[in-house]
Amino acid sequence: MKLTLKGFILLLILLVLSSSSNITLSDEDAYWIQTGVFRYEEDAEAHTNKLLSDGFNPIWSKNGFIIIYLGPYGSTDEAEDELTKLKSLDYTSIKIMDSIDLQEPEMTYDDNTSNESDENPEEAFGVKSKNYSIGSNVRMEGVMGSYTIFVPVDEHWQLMDAAYVELFYSTSAISEYKYSTLTLYVNNTPVESFWLNDKLPGQKRAYVKIPLSYLKQGFNEVSFVSYHRLTDNICEDDANQANWILLNSESRVHIEYVELPDNEDFTDFPYPFIKTSRDLPVDFIMTLPDHPRDIDIKAALMFSAYVGQVNKFSNVNYQVSTFDDAPKSLNNLIWISSVKDIPEALTDAFSKSELDRMHDDAIIRKAMSPYNENKRILYIISDNPNRIIDAVKALTTQELVDQMDKDTQWFTSNTNIYDTESDFLDYIDMKSLGYDNVFFQGRKRGSASIFVNVPPTWEITSDAKLLVRFRYSDILNFEKSSISIYINNVPVGSKGFSEDFTQDDTIILPIPEEVRQDQIYEIRFEMTLIPTNYDCFSASFSRNLWGFISNETVLYLPHEERQKYSFERYPAPFVKHARLNNLLLVLPDEIDAHVVEHASEMMSFLGRELEYIDEIFFIRSSTFTESDYDKNIIAIGPYNSNTFIKKINSALNISFNDETGFFDGKDKVELLDGFSTRAGTAQLIYSPFQEDRMILAVTGKSVEQIGFVTRYLSNLELFSRLTGDTAFVSGSGALRSDFIGISREAFEAVESDQFNAGRDSDLQRKLTSQEIQQFIIAVSLVFVIVILSVIVAARNRRKVD
Repeated sequence: MKLTLKGFILLLILLVLSSSSNITLSDEDAYWIQTGVFRYEEDAEAHTNKLLSDGFNPIWSKNGFIIIYLGPYGSTDEAEDELTKLKSLDYTSIKIMDSIDLQEPEMTYDDNTSNESDENPEEAFGVKSKNYSIGSNVRMEGVMGSYTIFVPVDEHWQLMDAAYVELFYSTSAISEYKYSTLTLYVNNTPVESFWLNDKLPGQKRAYVKIPLSYLKQGFNEVSFVSYHRLTDNICEDDANQANWILLNSESRVHIEYVELPDNEDFTDFPYPFIKTSRDLPVDFIMTLPDHPRDIDIKAALMFSAYVGQVNKFSNVNYQVSTFDDAPKSLNNLIWISSVKDIPEALTDAFSKSELDRMHDDAIIRKAMSPYNENKRILYIISDNPNRIIDAVKALTTQELVDQMDKDTQWFTSNTNIYDTESDFLDYIDMKSLGYDNVFFQGRKRGSASIFVNVPPTWEITSDAKLLVRFRYSDILNFEKSSISIYINNVPVGSKGFSEDFTQDDTIILPIPEEVRQDQIYEIRFEMTLIPTNYDCFSASFSRNLWGFISNETVLYLPHEERQKYSFERYPAPFVKHARLNNLLLVLPDEIDAHVVEHASEMMSFLGRELEYIDEIFFIRSSTFTESDYDKNIIAIGPYNSNTFIKKINSALNISFNDETGFFDGKDKVELLDGFSTRAGTAQLIYSPFQEDRMILAVTGKSVEQIGFVTRYLSNLELFSRLTGDTAFVSGSGALRSDFIGISREAFEAVESDQFNAGRDSDLQRKLTSQEIQQFIIAVSLVFVIVILSVIVAARNRRKVD
């Protein structure tokens, strides 16, 4: 019997109500807590999973939006107590309701959809959306201009007929001319043109629907092409600095879609367990036995690093749970264990011969979840620790996944899983980042941007350069046509066109010092295309005028590994050359699902900088010995549960005071007594065991306080708020972060050492430049003239005498 989404939600409601102390929905005295209102199911599911993992029993109601409630409660005091608990767990937008309207979710269908959709809630109720902004504000000047962004469409999307561009823009206000336009192109095909209302000041809004036939899988070019006039004199308009259009950064491309079903085999893995196009891409819960083996924990940590590797620019919302505690009917599941730990509910997935074989070999199997036919379960099972590692390495290596054309894969002692050697290349080209060629067309000023992520462990040297490969039409006016390049809005260089290089032109430019150490480069290309026999009174748009930037354009980024570290440079030094750098995790002796989840969150963050997933080594704190001294260490756990953290307490930037029961900053940092007892801490220190190693200690008085900190060490937005080498975070999100072990001045001095030489050489170059030489000559001439004048005046005075 198939359980529909309607049936599931009704069942969930009944289960909750049956455990609510005989309070019924019709009770007039019942109170409820509204915890969230959502448009999309994926967002509601993520919120529901968090509530469940925090020990609450949410229910859904839908009336246009999905509303999630807790309750009912018999009194306002009871509801207030629960509200206080929710606030302490960082829930926002929560409020108490004295009545609610519990309705079944309204299912909507296309006209051509049969009633069978009742049995497929994923398709009938799973419309999702994605917004792509244009980045920063974009200014287009002159009569004709353009700006291009790249919008990806995932291979697992079935697009809905609801794609559009919402454009927020402003223009220089005029009173004379009224024939200004803006045209939207998708993949060089015009979609719509509209008049620009220049006579109204302030920001305006335009809405343009995109036909689905114009979009393709992969990157799509979305271009905004302007024709903007102030007066009847096009020559003056093209040169007038008051002639501009500003595209606001809030402008966006909106796409709605339904996720396609996955393949039965592994050929589209990690889909559907990881959906990289989602804002919250993790669509599974990692489930482990109540008492997992160390190899089960190691496999879970390796997989969590892989999650970060394939989601470099998204928060992953990673969850780990015991099997009994996991909300199994709402999620895809990953199960890792030995044969004896397989839950009875899952043993039917295997034959007796398969179970026997797992004593020596490892199996990975993808199957329908026994708890929800629209969800999947991934099994990784073996009694052999070596084979478990082989299985996880294979799942995290795309070349091996591509060969898994069945739903089951075995790993034996004869299976060869080689360690991959990373290529430590200093070159990054547009093609490897997924970008297509950039194409400009017509007599206009064109602009397009690409984005490059620079690993935080890299300290880019002064030799860094950008090589741009481009070509252009041979009917251009080569003296007036040109290309300019900017990095993070800093001008890098320009070049005029030449008839000798129309089919193969290049420009090599140094990366400016002021942006060299940025971790994201926005590279903007601007082209000006002017025809021969140029007549500014002609406003024709000629497709024979074009410019083309090849995706073989290359960034050369020679770099050194950073020698001084802080949160601004994390995950260095624990990652080096895109591999884990001699890393050891030290966890408490008693490891539960919460500890594994905290460690997994941190490994997902490190995974963003990895090219290859190595075996991850961890030990329990009491087993730390001298043989581990040469490691970079991340230690996680409550102070009283992790004996290693106790061992290094005196070396911490802010030590724990056993007498007072809180971290005692004394004169190092101002910590209020109450705050320091409620907060968890993360501290980067130089290892007391070996000179060139570092330790990151993540600790507090309780497991909950560890979670306060790991949120900041795994969430991209929160992590950006950390500074220095020491941070304290409370449950309310209050943060105290600073340089303690090393002063900010010392850190910045080390960071700038390599650039001082660069500044000196720049100064020397400037002092020997033609302009300075001319200045020196001029000063010398003035000095000579003054001396001669004094001599002549003295002689004249003698003659008078």
